[in-house]
Amino acid sequence: MQPEMIQKIRSACPDLLEWDSLQVRTIKDPGAPLSVVSTLGVIHAGVEEGSAIYRLRADGKSFILKQHFDAEVFRREVANITFINRAGRFGPEIHYAGDETGLILMEDLGDESLAYVWKNRMMEQYVQWVYEAIELVVSVQGFYQSDRGLLRELYGGAVPERGLHLPLPDGLPEAVGGIMEVSRNRRLEAVERDLLRTAERDVKRDVQRFSEQHKDFILDITPWHVIRKDGRIRVIDLTAPPVGSVLFQFDDAIWHLPQRRDILRSYLEARDRFGLPHVDNEKFLRLKDRLTLLGNIDWIQRYCRDILAGEHWMTDMEGNPLSDYAESERGNLRGIRLALEPYDDFAPILELLDKYFSLPLAEG
Repeated sequence: MQPEMIQKIRSACPDLLEWDSLQVRTIKDPGAPLSVVSTLGVIHAGVEEGSAIYRLRADGKSFILKQHFDAEVFRREVANITFINRAGRFGPEIHYAGDETGLILMEDLGDESLAYVWKNRMMEQYVQWVYEAIELVVSVQGFYQSDRGLLRELYGGAVPERGLHLPLPDGLPEAVGGIMEVSRNRRLEAVERDLLRTAERDVKRDVQRFSEQHKDFILDITPWHVIRKDGRIRVIDLTAPPVGSVLFQFDDAIWHLPQRRDILRSYLEARDRFGLPHVDNEKFLRLKDRLTLLGNIDWIQRYCRDILAGEHWMTDMEGNPLSDYAESERGNLRGIRLALEPYDDFAPILELLDKYFSLPLAEG
């Protein structure tokens, strides 16, 4: 962190904290444990997706300082935080935002994140927080439906939309085939490749049609972005385009949970209670389940390749393999089984994956 940047914020917010006793901690993720302590004049050692994140502490007060090196990312985060705080103070309060520097000084919501709860195996609390996050999301979406003009005003024009980010054509058969060549030293049979190609084509077609009809304000409810402070659920890291398909709401936080479908149904019920545009329950669940396979196939490929090679691509900030790596991957594989089991027409896909990957049982 360059001293002159601190001076800019100090001049703009002279009474915010005791600047002369300031300490700066560099962190990869606002919800992650702090591991590096530095002083003024020490530049952040790592950059996470074009941004640097710091924690400023002085005289018992704490704030988060983010520096975005991409002007568009800076603009999106300021606009998105301002919007959801107008909806109900659901994000961190912004104390300073500098267009010329890309700096945002904001409220520190702490480290009590969903990721922390998950890591400490507090599962009842984890699920409870997810249900609370549903109410937050639907409140913001209700605000968006009633006042889209505000979001356009905050963006100064057109509001950016996020894409579907579906795998490339033939991504599913190529990924599964690649895993098999590494792990089993054999190629997919023609009938197996056709089965995977057809499933992928049909899912992409249905997802695109559905998504054109059902768009809303999307909050990234991930384990790292949901934080509880003073008894309330809040969200951080609002850098993504704000509008997108409702299919991509509640992906990362719940897809591996046994309660996943109940949580998704609660989300749709909450939308109906708030008077939001109705989303067909069964069609929504069916597409979400199928997206679980497409959305994680690249990850499965990396997992199998790296584990077989004795490598670990998931590490902590010091580069050490995560101690719960194997269990984490096992849980993700189990999530695919949970998503596909209810559908007879996907039974051949599940049988194929079981044949080569031995997906863990739901209760395993």
